[in-house]
Amino acid sequence: MSTGASVQAPSRDQATDLARGIAIIAIVAGHVLRGLSAAKLVDGTSTSYVFADTLLYGFHLSVFALLAGLFIRRGVDRQGRWKYLWTRDATFLYLYVLWSLIQGGVKLLSAGLVNTPVTPMEVLDLVHPEGHLWFLPWLMIATTLAVVARPWASQRRAAVTLVAAGVISLLTWGYAGDVIGPEGLPLWMFFAVGVTVGDRRFRAQLSRIAPVPAVSIAGLAAIAYVVAVAFLPVTAPTLGLDTRTAFSVALGAVTSWVGVVCVLSASRFISSLKSNPVSRVLALLGTRSLEIYLAHGVALSGTRIALVALGVTSLPVHIAAGIGLGLFAPLLLWWLMRRLGMPWLFQAPSRLLPRG
Repeated sequence: MSTGASVQAPSRDQATDLARGIAIIAIVAGHVLRGLSAAKLVDGTSTSYVFADTLLYGFHLSVFALLAGLFIRRGVDRQGRWKYLWTRDATFLYLYVLWSLIQGGVKLLSAGLVNTPVTPMEVLDLVHPEGHLWFLPWLMIATTLAVVARPWASQRRAAVTLVAAGVISLLTWGYAGDVIGPEGLPLWMFFAVGVTVGDRRFRAQLSRIAPVPAVSIAGLAAIAYVVAVAFLPVTAPTLGLDTRTAFSVALGAVTSWVGVVCVLSASRFISSLKSNPVSRVLALLGTRSLEIYLAHGVALSGTRIALVALGVTSLPVHIAAGIGLGLFAPLLLWWLMRRLGMPWLFQAPSRLLPRG
């Protein structure tokens, strides 16, 4: 996900923003469905629900993990190892604490309305992340290890990093966890590939793919991905630990990479087109994916609660409204905060960051 100008390169690559846009839509859609399941508005054990859940969770976090790793080396080269690490980790730590308190506080104040009420002590328990916010401390840990290890420094370091990350991912595949640190272990292989490849090499290779081959690859990958999830015992990266087998893990890893290839190829094709509403919206969502990731949970809960209060039980309405407001309500909040001169809701105060 995007982490703002303080930790990103000055110039942006549209293909990576488009990929983030696709991935953040999938993340919001997945959380909408899970919220509806928790609220008993949809059968969470039905075949269609399990298919949709696995379909979304099989690729969205993998895409984000890969893209998160791509820009590590560039940031280190530009700022220096420790300044970059301080900037990035301080940003993620600040946002994790702030939004854990915000999201937990909202749940606490609306205890009779939300799916999972919390206690004051649970709100303050930052060791056990609140919902999707676990990805922020995971990024801190992953970034710190990458900056210390510097797998781009030599072929040996790159090989050791990739092998170690692959082994860790496969051994923990399907593990969701509920504690910062272990949670997110299955994503290490995607992050390691991103760190090792780097954004310059990645963009160079992606740009060599012509639009027609790109859309062909995306189409074939999409078909293969959907068929695999529908008909094979696929275990997604962060769900299904209790029922996984060696075969389902192998299938899950291959399928997840197919999903990543599909998203990246589709993004390459879309970026080759002339400016159009679809590409502009996807690029906007990708550029502001961090803000959406942080605030969409509150937006989803509020949307679902409001619709239920109005007596709306239509599943398509809940899904459409949940995804729409989950994506664009955070953007509106981000815009308002900037207009009011209060950017602290989505970025760390300058006094927490290194000077110069």
